[in-house]
Amino acid sequence: MCFTSTHSQAWLKHNLENTLFVLVAGVHSITTVSKVSVTAGKSVSIPCLYDSRYINHVKYLCEGQYWTSCSYAVKTNEPYRSGKYSISDDKKQQIFTVTINQLTNEDTYYWCVVEINVTSGKKNPHQIFAVFFFDRVHSITTVSRVSVEAGKSISIPCLYDFQYINHVKYLCEGYSWNSCSYAVKTNEPDRSGKYSISDDKKQRIFTVTIKNVTDQNSHYWCVVEIPGIYVDIGKYFQLSVTRGKSS
Repeated sequence: MCFTSTHSQAWLKHNLENTLFVLVAGVHSITTVSKVSVTAGKSVSIPCLYDSRYINHVKYLCEGQYWTSCSYAVKTNEPYRSGKYSISDDKKQQIFTVTINQLTNEDTYYWCVVEINVTSGKKNPHQIFAVFFFDRVHSITTVSRVSVEAGKSISIPCLYDFQYINHVKYLCEGYSWNSCSYAVKTNEPDRSGKYSISDDKKQRIFTVTIKNVTDQNSHYWCVVEIPGIYVDIGKYFQLSVTRGKSS
């Protein structure tokens, strides 16, 4: 795992005021955003996408630097009563969201987890996970690549910095940033029904949904519109369209 030296840990804690989560585990059945800015004393919500086979499984947040010794923070079937953590599972969109409140210098390492064949009192070593920890600040971020079955729908969460709360957000279709075209905007609904978009300003997450996915629906950008002469801010993501069940 990266940043395991004493010097690196001290650097991470010192820079909590301008920090973000980084995905360091390459996973297929569950994934989360790569980077999102957080501020000490504030809250952050992290969306974790999972494969359809895990819709009815318990999901949870595990706290700790190492997978073998991390401890449960909150589970979908066991609410956390102190208010420090919360978790919700949107089975329709196949996204569970973990929220960490009142961030401090101690809130550094966490894991998004889907529970699989758990035995009493022990963590199953084959559980699916994604880990994130603090690094540098980015203004907008999303998943980099997601598998989806042809003909199905997919919802992608796009996280943005607080300074863009009241800005227009949109989905841009195309491989190249310079030539991608508008698909849907928060102030201009898509009348065809192919795309939809919603903006949760409290969580600072806008979600884009692409319906009836085909092989032609592969390259997209989550974008925040910057008025005036400034260039809009975009983050690329790719859909890997499969013919069978996504993995």
